[in-house]
Amino acid sequence: GGAPGLVADLERSGLGREQGERIACQLADASMQAVRQIQDEMAKQSSRSIGGEIRQGLKESVLMKDPYRAVVKQHKHTYDIFSCNRPKKILKVTTAHYTKLKQLWANTNCGVEGAPGGSVRLSAELAFDSVTEQRFHDAVLCLLLRYHALQGHGCQAAAGEHVFSKLLDLMKVQSECFASPLNCYYPRYCSAFPDTDGSFGSIGGFFQFRPLQGSFEANPPFIPEIMKAMVEHIESVLDHDQAGPLSFCVIVPGWTEVDSWQLLMQSRFKTRCVLIAKEDHGYCDGAQHQRRDRFRTSPFDTALFFLQNTKGAEKWAVSSEVEVELKAAFARSLPSAIAQTRIAQRQTGGGRMKVEKWRKDRKSRKDKKSKKHEKHFMDGPILKPEKSITKTAAKKLKRKGGGMKS
Repeated sequence: GGAPGLVADLERSGLGREQGERIACQLADASMQAVRQIQDEMAKQSSRSIGGEIRQGLKESVLMKDPYRAVVKQHKHTYDIFSCNRPKKILKVTTAHYTKLKQLWANTNCGVEGAPGGSVRLSAELAFDSVTEQRFHDAVLCLLLRYHALQGHGCQAAAGEHVFSKLLDLMKVQSECFASPLNCYYPRYCSAFPDTDGSFGSIGGFFQFRPLQGSFEANPPFIPEIMKAMVEHIESVLDHDQAGPLSFCVIVPGWTEVDSWQLLMQSRFKTRCVLIAKEDHGYCDGAQHQRRDRFRTSPFDTALFFLQNTKGAEKWAVSSEVEVELKAAFARSLPSAIAQTRIAQRQTGGGRMKVEKWRKDRKSRKDKKSKKHEKHFMDGPILKPEKSITKTAAKKLKRKGGGMKS
């Protein structure tokens, strides 16, 4: 059968359950067929594999023969990335995110140590040779294509860096349960696509992740079925007999009607619940890797649930001071007034409105100029408004007596 979450989404859009299940099954079949096609293409490529030759350290000239290699063009604030055989399919990434991806990739593939403290920061300028840089660019292209194909930036929103910094300082959180290379704060995290994300530090999917100790942040896609499965998985991890200190800071919307909310409120592992009003905090945009304005106002209230086993609650106690500092950190993710104006213009087609206003103003200026010429030559020959003449020509006509006499 089809995925329950997808079927539920289709039902919410107005389809019947039977029709939703049929569509979900068709999509699953199409996905499997696409996977087989990709595997066949990869098998063909492996016979003349550039990738295998790269690992054996062949020269740059061999690498440049790959028709699918990534091409990167740097601009002032962004990078354009596209495949050599599809130059018109351009993906963009900001300079800050390009630098971050470079550090993550170097951590995983080159044994380069990131900045201390758990966060991803470029501790020093990284210099790759041409072959290594091409491998990095190829990995970035695959990553961007995967997340572009999702077309769901809303599911990629994340807490701001101020929140993660406080969680690190106060609760010793150093790993995220739901993240991607594009929105992660810590260099180690769980993500949905280990095949494209593994090169950038992903340790795999969250539902296969069963730690025995540690402090974690869990901010899942706001999809009821995923949130419910997350709570059940966390409780099974916390309930392990051999578990050491474990703590999860779970960030979810204030949707009191969904099953996951009831499970969280009734969980025997809940040590604290922090509620934040929607107007008091913001998030990082799911498309922050390609946008100037990274922060967005939250569209709904947010709740922070702390789920901990006994050892975790003793080691990382959630006090009132922790609650106050986390609320202040969330408030720092609110967009500025100028950013809110730009976001509103994007959402309401403000850019197009500016262009239309400029066109109308230009037409108005031309009309005024035409009327001015018409008035200036009213004492001369009778002219059609659209046929204006120069001042020199008008003087010649007057000397010849072509003007109208009073």
